[in-house]
Amino acid sequence: MECIRTFPYSISGFIQRTAEANPSVLFDFSSGTKHLASIIDRVTHLSACELLMEPAKVSLTSLSMAEDAVVGALLERQIGSLEPSRWQEGVPAVVERLLQDALQVYGAQMPIRRSRTLLKGLEFMYQVGPGQMSNLARPEELGQEIVDLLQRQVSWCLSQTVDYALKRGLTLQSFGDDVHLEPFCPQYQAMAHLWLALHAHRRVDVAQNSLMTSHSTEACKILRTLVAVKVEAKKTPRKSSPKQISVTKKSALPPPVSRQRSTRRAAVRDPVTPKSKSRKGEIRSLPHIRTIS
Repeated sequence: MECIRTFPYSISGFIQRTAEANPSVLFDFSSGTKHLASIIDRVTHLSACELLMEPAKVSLTSLSMAEDAVVGALLERQIGSLEPSRWQEGVPAVVERLLQDALQVYGAQMPIRRSRTLLKGLEFMYQVGPGQMSNLARPEELGQEIVDLLQRQVSWCLSQTVDYALKRGLTLQSFGDDVHLEPFCPQYQAMAHLWLALHAHRRVDVAQNSLMTSHSTEACKILRTLVAVKVEAKKTPRKSSPKQISVTKKSALPPPVSRQRSTRRAAVRDPVTPKSKSRKGEIRSLPHIRTIS
């Protein structure tokens, strides 16, 4: 536990990464953070599944760390490490406590991270049953909070009529410390609608048909608009300047062939008369040898 508390979160850039990366890749950017993640996983599984410690003692909020972003990231890592053991006795109560602690850390200045934690709560409640996590709000209330937190942001992110710069300014003001997590907003809101549809089916709601239809339609609408925006961005060609066009045309032409060079090469070689072959029976005249007396 002491090595988790004394890890150099600020120097290693971990605090900055918490405001930019998803929990699934947050601990993958260095060997030190990978080692930290493995320690958190081992400590959490040991205390919750083997030693059967109380949920309050399993939570890493007991380390009393100053940075809320770091505490929230560690709690999310603990929740994720307990997913394979979600049906084990005592684990739902531990996860419930971890979710409560994370929601206390992620306040109004971290709306996207708070929505992400609420989504994890909807997922666990659907799998183990809402009765196992009665200290949390009902699934409908959790989902509605996610929709309320991200409604304005998603409408601005997907708007095609508002000027992009103005739209960007409005969204950045409303995200607080989660500015760089803006691209996850449509995904989280679509997931919230889908989980609400599944919960309506699970509890056999009287109006489950209408609820499932409305939530599924909203999720498809968000995802369809998001895909259309990305496809449109890929189709938009880049405008090149006239100078660039002229340069590319000139560079496409092959270089002129120099004929003078080939003529010179041909002129260098003088014609050579072949040597006459001596006929059979003919004696060649020997060269005159001058005697020296």
